[in-house]
Amino acid sequence: MEGIKGRSSDRSAGSAAGAAALGAALPRMNFAMCHARQFMFLILMFSDIFSLMLSYAIGEWARTYLFHDGVFRLHWWALPFTVLFLGIYALYGLYSPVGLSPVEELRKLFFATTIGFLLVTAFTFGEPDSTRYSRLMLLVAWLVALVAVQLNRWLARVFARRRGVWGDPVVVIGNGPQGRRIAEFLKQRIRLGLLPVMMVNGFSEYDASPLPSINCTKIRTAVLVIPEVSKEMQRRFMEEQRFGFHHDHRQGCIDRVILISSIGIWGSVGITPVDLDGIIGLSITNTLMRPLPNLVKRCLDLSIAVLGGVLLLPLFLLIALAIRLDSPGGIFYRQKRIGKDGQDLLVWKFRTMLKDADQVLTDLLASDPAMRQEWEKDQKLRNDPRVTRVGRFLRKFSVDEFPQLINVLKGEMSLVGPRPIVVSETHHYEEIFEKYKKVRPGMTGMWQVSGRNDTGYGSRVALDEYYINNWSPWLDIYIMIRTAREVIFHKGAY
Repeated sequence: MEGIKGRSSDRSAGSAAGAAALGAALPRMNFAMCHARQFMFLILMFSDIFSLMLSYAIGEWARTYLFHDGVFRLHWWALPFTVLFLGIYALYGLYSPVGLSPVEELRKLFFATTIGFLLVTAFTFGEPDSTRYSRLMLLVAWLVALVAVQLNRWLARVFARRRGVWGDPVVVIGNGPQGRRIAEFLKQRIRLGLLPVMMVNGFSEYDASPLPSINCTKIRTAVLVIPEVSKEMQRRFMEEQRFGFHHDHRQGCIDRVILISSIGIWGSVGITPVDLDGIIGLSITNTLMRPLPNLVKRCLDLSIAVLGGVLLLPLFLLIALAIRLDSPGGIFYRQKRIGKDGQDLLVWKFRTMLKDADQVLTDLLASDPAMRQEWEKDQKLRNDPRVTRVGRFLRKFSVDEFPQLINVLKGEMSLVGPRPIVVSETHHYEEIFEKYKKVRPGMTGMWQVSGRNDTGYGSRVALDEYYINNWSPWLDIYIMIRTAREVIFHKGAY
């Protein structure tokens, strides 16, 4: 024990000296950055309170006006129940937004909100004066809350980012290629709540680095890039931060360390830690390759495809008429793609090109080197002369792909999955092509909600691999929600 105290005193003195010597290397942070966690907590909490009260109000409006049941009145008894919801959200970790993926947040919010309304409903059955608690109001409030809480959290994050009060300051230890990619990745995805403000060379001497003085700052989160950090640096950093050898009572410490392995930047939603009697391991489950999850996914596909086909039938008829009047040729176009198990797949689309599109493309590529180079890069042309006037509109809003519901009903495609590719694109997939063939391609997927045509081919392949490795019903629901947003704003579509 004395040895530990001695080391603590020596290192505290060293840290103080290091702070003076390396002050220029330590980041300067404003008040908002220093208290980022508190700001993020309060922003999400007030967003949830507003969403839940809004849900109660809409539920009461539905009961009152849709069924002519008296005069509208907002039950203020609902406010105490909101505290119950906040407690449930806290137990689900929804107020620790650092590193919380949108898919995981969607899943947790669904279960936490549902449990909250079930508890409130159970309470109303035990009340002697239960007539003042409308079951219809609670049902509508639950359905509204499932959407409102998620939507308002998104709006709250947008507001907070624009005001500069979103993002826990982070030090990235390891400044090699992977460390720089991770820092850029976190900057681009600030909704994760991790804001890199400092990078440290993982192979430098520990005492010569800024790390002994890091606790003089308000940085409380570190990202440790294992392949780019020496074992000595890892040992010293983890030892000092975990066991408090580094500071006196007036200093803080790194209380969250995120370890990045050599597996890659894309990670896995399906990874869970496993304690094997003192040995820490990671369990990785690939659910999409198993029969039961495939059955669940197929049932989800069929139910949505049938409902969507019925609701969209009038729109399909209008589109068919517009295509016929705009240019000669058929209404539909079927393109040969690679399907599940490598079988040929004829993908249905509304025709968006001229009747002699293949000949137009051949002549264009032969006469225009710049167009040929653009085509060879991604098999896409931003200003494609083959596309008709109606076709440009259909592509802009991705409406041309709606007939693929036929492929979904036939079991050839899924609503969500890797994008269907042609034979000439297989070389981009290299070693993961065999994995790609194990699943059905999708009408939409990770690529479509991540920039679409503005996304490079390497990123497209990585996104398809991520989806195959990490499939869950919640990931599909998240992608479908994002797809609707991308269609409305048509980012990257041409």
